Amino acid sequence: MPSVHDPLQVIFYVIIFAGCIFILYLLQNFYRKKKRNARLAYEGKMAVGLELNQLMLEGYHVHHDFAADHFNIGHIVVGRSGIFTVETNTRSKPRGADGRQGATVEYNGKMLNFPDGEDFKIIEHAEQQASWLSEWISRAIGEPVAARAIVALPGWSVKRTSADGISVVNPSQFTSLFKHIKPRILTDEMITRIVDQLEQKCRDGAPDAVADDSAQPMA
Repeated sequence: MPSVHDPLQVIFYVIIFAGCIFILYLLQNFYRKKKRNARLAYEGKMAVGLELNQLMLEGYHVHHDFAADHFNIGHIVVGRSGIFTVETNTRSKPRGADGRQGATVEYNGKMLNFPDGEDFKIIEHAEQQASWLSEWISRAIGEPVAARAIVALPGWSVKRTSADGISVVNPSQFTSLFKHIKPRILTDEMITRIVDQLEQKCRDGAPDAVADDSAQPMA
């Protein structure tokens, strides 16, 4: 049998020990990143909600965490300009070679081009949420209503390279966006009916809805 002083056995134990340390290091980084992302998502969601609440001073109705079928819609805005879903997306800003954080994303109407890569799923998710709300509210009030999607990117400047696509903005631009967006006029009577349905569903709740608005509608 090898002795405790057997060089191969010592090397074996060293490798096992180093492997355990490496695994602990990876787990620590994983949970640290997960916690950081959760905090970033929460802060971003709160920032968007606070900015949207300012629209109530302009006569808009704002609903947060609206329970749909198997997902939550982060925010819904209803006013004379129409009905809108607002999807919040938070993303850390990568540091460049000079140590500064890049904070500009390009949007071509179909895809978001971040400094660290492209993302089209954000746009798809937002459009799917608006489509679901359009169908649901149309059935609820018995008249066709088309909701429009908006993506909010806290902490990012958005550079549009095309006039196509949905609205993608920094939350600080909400006031300007709703002043200049092309309206789909809703009458006061229609607004009341829509808001009544939204509030009724909020009161009733949805037992199969999840609490996390990062969940998305089924494609």
